[in-house]
Amino acid sequence: MQPDIESPAVPGLVSVVTAAYNMGGYIAETLDSVLGQDYPHVESIVVDDGSTDDTQRVLERYAADPRVRVVRQANAGQTVAKNRGLREARGEFIAFCDADDTWRADKLSRQLPRFADPGVGVVYSDIECVDGQGRPLPYYDIPHHEGRVTAELLIDNFVPFPTAVARASVLRAAGGFDESLTMSIDYDLW
Repeated sequence: MQPDIESPAVPGLVSVVTAAYNMGGYIAETLDSVLGQDYPHVESIVVDDGSTDDTQRVLERYAADPRVRVVRQANAGQTVAKNRGLREARGEFIAFCDADDTWRADKLSRQLPRFADPGVGVVYSDIECVDGQGRPLPYYDIPHHEGRVTAELLIDNFVPFPTAVARASVLRAAGGFDESLTMSIDYDLW
């Protein structure tokens, strides 16, 4: 049975949603970075959105790991896949790590203490973009805003999607991703 979007969250658990479509060349590195977090309470939910490459074969490597759940569906697009991951998530917190992104091992342990303030709904961080050989690429400095940031978000989406961790209750209250959109889905959600 698929967990309902309103199912109670497991306290302290971070559900990491990864939508994947034909990402067999990258998905292992992504999952290794998620599972390699120094924060121990992580579940990884991979939504394979109808891949036709070797994504499924690569994901089979993780079949024995109880922290990993793979959900397969017909190709429906990233918003549908991410919303499916939201419905599957059991954690108090939800993060997104797309199938071509990786995290530093201390990402979650550095961000989760910010949620000690019950008024905090989303925590984000800086990002480093790299080329195909892992060399850093030039990137602009991300503005850091705290508190009510709606006005600042109307000017610029300063929340790098793969860095965001959110309370599951906040994402669910917002209704998840607008499935009619194909671009700027995170900007719309924030």
